[in-house]
Amino acid sequence: MSASRTPGCIFRAHICPFPSPYRPSSWISPFQVISQFQARKLCKTASRANKPLQRYGYGKVHLSRPQPQYQPFPGVNVQDPPEYGSHDGHNPGFAPKTNYLRPLIWAGTVTAGLYVGFAFLEGFSTRTQESFVKSLWSKPRPTNPGPEQVLMNAWNSTDPITRLSIGIIGVNGMIHMTENLATRFWMRLWHIPAENKNYTLFTSAWVHSGFMHIGMNMYVLYNFLPIVGNSRLFESNAYHTFAFYAGTAILSGYGQHLTSMWQKSSRRVMMGGASGALFAVVGAFATLYPYERLGIMFLPFSFDAQSFLVCLMAFDLVGAIKGYKFVNLGHGAHLTGALLGVAYARFDGNTHLWKPLTRALYQLRMSFEK
Repeated sequence: MSASRTPGCIFRAHICPFPSPYRPSSWISPFQVISQFQARKLCKTASRANKPLQRYGYGKVHLSRPQPQYQPFPGVNVQDPPEYGSHDGHNPGFAPKTNYLRPLIWAGTVTAGLYVGFAFLEGFSTRTQESFVKSLWSKPRPTNPGPEQVLMNAWNSTDPITRLSIGIIGVNGMIHMTENLATRFWMRLWHIPAENKNYTLFTSAWVHSGFMHIGMNMYVLYNFLPIVGNSRLFESNAYHTFAFYAGTAILSGYGQHLTSMWQKSSRRVMMGGASGALFAVVGAFATLYPYERLGIMFLPFSFDAQSFLVCLMAFDLVGAIKGYKFVNLGHGAHLTGALLGVAYARFDGNTHLWKPLTRALYQLRMSFEK
């Protein structure tokens, strides 16, 4: 099995479309991966959310000097001592205390809960599947099926992992449309480390900064997730595949959150995108099929999967530690996701984690019903 051509840019956007009272006036939020049209669109989005930008330009968003009177963001502790301020000494800003232990506990607990919940659902669904199928076939079927029946038959004829992939793409697409329909809701889904909101570690994996961002990520998802989901690691189990996808999305989000510990300027930067979970999928693919050839969009040559992954991880390791001036991606999320995917495939999570968990939950449920 081989994957389709892989886009050359799988990224988690780093944008900050509104000025913060806790950031020095000379701070500049880079938009290296955002076009001029997208920058203007984000400015309009921020204006509708009553967080306007003063001015913008191609490639960067320039923030003017904050006013003396500040209105802090909800949930931000402004009593912490100043950590950095404006370089000219006027209107010093405050860096709110960013938590790192509490998000780690939340991410681990929710990921474990996802695995337990979906393992329980799998045990429940396998028990009721036969009776459900019999009840469907016992109903009289129309001789001339209508459009709804034709679509239902086409949907049921696809494998579970393909249906899961289409479902994830559909949810991402619907959430992306809320950027213009429900702007405030859309902006609350992004993760900002300084705001210390744990739930955004999960919701930020479903928001994207533009059509290029969501298009590339969903293209990678549609090409790699069905292959990995139908491999021996997941055995076409949609419950297991989605638990892995959602869990790695949360944990890779925490990986990006952790980089703000030493990259203090990113504490007030909005972070979002599905690329952390996608790097976990690509990491599992490269471990399962190390010698498959992977191509990059618009390039005439390809690489074997394991070499391609090593280069990506090396690039993101340097980016997570030092950062790059020419590009601003979620290197921490990418690197964390790739490591999780490689470790899960090496560990054989299906044999050593999923199946024992499903068996234990099923036996526990049977013991309660006796």
